[in-house]
Amino acid sequence: MFSTEVKGLRLVPESPLNYPGEPFLWQKKTIGSILTDRGELTAEQFILATDVWTGALTDPVGIDSHVRPKKREIFQVSGDVAENILHTEGLNDYGILPFTIMPKSGVYIRPAPKERSLWIGVADNIGRSFSFEEDPQADADFYQMNLRPVMEAYWRNYDKTKVTSMWAGHYCYNTLDKAPFIFRSMNTVIADGTSGSGILKGDSIGRFVSSAFFSDDKVKLYDGTVMETAALGVEGRNVPVEKIIL
Repeated sequence: MFSTEVKGLRLVPESPLNYPGEPFLWQKKTIGSILTDRGELTAEQFILATDVWTGALTDPVGIDSHVRPKKREIFQVSGDVAENILHTEGLNDYGILPFTIMPKSGVYIRPAPKERSLWIGVADNIGRSFSFEEDPQADADFYQMNLRPVMEAYWRNYDKTKVTSMWAGHYCYNTLDKAPFIFRSMNTVIADGTSGSGILKGDSIGRFVSSAFFSDDKVKLYDGTVMETAALGVEGRNVPVEKIIL
């Protein structure tokens, strides 16, 4: 269902008494439905792959999403100097600058050959609040005062480039070890904290979600590795800290 806003989860007793105020403390509970702007949708089980929106759905019913949002911004830089940087020879067979992380402050360059431009960004931490905006906007001053000086220190004539586009979104961070959280609460599987993982972990995330959905103790990954489904959960979690988050 496209263009449908999920507004909340409806907590109900497994064995209702049809008495006002349910579910009560002493009743066994379950998620009975999700509330949307197009009506109420019921199911026996649910999967929430809602990342930064997860907390808004789970907090009211007492489920901890274990993730927090941070705004991330991308700036498209164009011009003759940007194209000269883009078409850097000798580093690969394509004559294109590869994805590059600058030594200072983690500022990165993502080449965009089709747009004949560079995408500049950074995963800044201290000084960047954990907060959520429904419609985040990129901040041109952040680029001018923070990213541009770093780029100018490494690239000759970079001051002649210009920002031709910019946009922003949110990363959904598991602040514990930066790896995804996939766990079951009642009849709902929650898959969040996936920012920074991308397509690299997409297949594995799907397999963990499937195992959690079917209550399997083990999950078999693409390469044949077998892991405990709980390894990406809350209890029994067993994954190393992710070192590279962009």
